[in-house]
Amino acid sequence: MRRSINVNSWRWIFILEGIFTICVSLLVFILVPDFPERTKILTPSEKEHLLATLRLDKGDQKIVVKGTNWLKAICDYKILFPTLMFFCCDMTAASMSAFIPTILTELGWKAATAQAMSIPIWLAGMVFQILGAFISGKTGWRFPFILFGILAVLVGWIINIVYSEGHGVSAAVRYFSLFCMSAGTFIQMTMTTSWLVNNLRGRASVAVGTAIILGIGNCANFVASNVFIKKEAPRYPTAFRTGLSITVAGVVFCLIYVGLLWRHNQKLAKKRAQFGGVDDQKDYRYQY
Repeated sequence: MRRSINVNSWRWIFILEGIFTICVSLLVFILVPDFPERTKILTPSEKEHLLATLRLDKGDQKIVVKGTNWLKAICDYKILFPTLMFFCCDMTAASMSAFIPTILTELGWKAATAQAMSIPIWLAGMVFQILGAFISGKTGWRFPFILFGILAVLVGWIINIVYSEGHGVSAAVRYFSLFCMSAGTFIQMTMTTSWLVNNLRGRASVAVGTAIILGIGNCANFVASNVFIKKEAPRYPTAFRTGLSITVAGVVFCLIYVGLLWRHNQKLAKKRAQFGGVDDQKDYRYQY
């Protein structure tokens, strides 16, 4: 005798998500080009040009590894400031899971329903992340998107601080704050990482910078896990003030970084004008 399977409606969201992921994965094999050595979408001359360019960009690995000044790479402001910015936005991402359940409970959602209603929050972050990356790639700008993300996160923290101080903030408004925090956080993570890589010159600096921003930048989890004090639940005044302070610090780091890059560009433009526009960075892959 066969036994019927009872699947609650909210579980279909995860089932359909899994099916959608499998379908997209299958399309990858069809739509994503093969490695340059084996690709069939290029003509022989185009393939030869691409491979020659990649070999030139790769450079002499012995020179890159043995001749690298790693301390200089680590102390580069083009690495440090994006890492600090990533740390500040990661504070929000690490904190949200700690107080999302309290807001969903206040809205009257329990167990499975509450779990399902948390999906739109993270979905908003994904949509803003992808949309922001697409527009940023078309315009070539990073700073405006990062600043927008920080301001959106600030709105979320401020709403929750007003609530923590005992003012009458409805659960619906706090639920809205979660969308602001999710959208602002994930667009920052994408833009900050790409901004760092775009401004680095040399394989050594890119390798070190990527490792630092993803390693140290995610250490905000240690802070978030210690500021949500159980006896302060559900208002968590310490956690919300800490989150707001770190986010404000992110604004400061972002503005300082923009100022440093602007000064660098001004000096570089003056130098190029002096030497007739000659590219003085042709050996950028050996910068460190």
